[in-house]
Parts: sequence; structure tokens; C-alpha cells
Amino acid sequence: MRNSKMSWDTSKKALKVEFQQRIWVRQKQNAVVVVIT
Repeated sequence: MRNSKMSWDTSKKALKVEFQQRIWVRQKQNAVVVVIT
């Protein structure tokens, strides 16, 4: 039971990090678009 909860917390953290990275990449791309235009 505890192991499954640990893996669940780890996967949640991984998803959160991936989500933040996607937002960061999108903001970076938007900034590049603004600079070009």
C-alpha cells in the first residue's frame, strides 16, 4: 500500500514537472514569435 502511494506521488511530481516545462517552452516560443514580429 505504501509503495503504491509512493509511486503515485512520484508520478504526480513527474507530471507536474512535465507540465511546468511545457508551459515554459510555450512561453519561450511566444516570446520568440513576439521578437520576430
